[in-house]
Amino acid sequence: MAKNAKQAFDVNNAVKMVGAIGQITSSIITLKNLGSVLTDKDVTSGEKAAKLLTTLGFSLPILVKNIKILKSSFGEVTVAIKSFIDAKIA
Repeated sequence: MAKNAKQAFDVNNAVKMVGAIGQITSSIITLKNLGSVLTDKDVTSGEKAAKLLTTLGFSLPILVKNIKILKSSFGEVTVAIKSFIDAKIA
């Protein structure tokens, strides 16, 4: 039973890591697209400022949170992969 619980834990960490990578990628794309808003001549300065603040307000916390998740999950997944390889070699 303990082995199954450990495998579930390892899978859960791998899923968290993949999800965090997806969220980080999405946040980076969103932040990258701010350049087009800032250079759009059809948008007023007030609209640009509002879009900038709104996008940063939503994207940065998500980005930071998922970087932390990725960092913690990566360590756990690395240990799981090493354990798996060691078990196959033995």
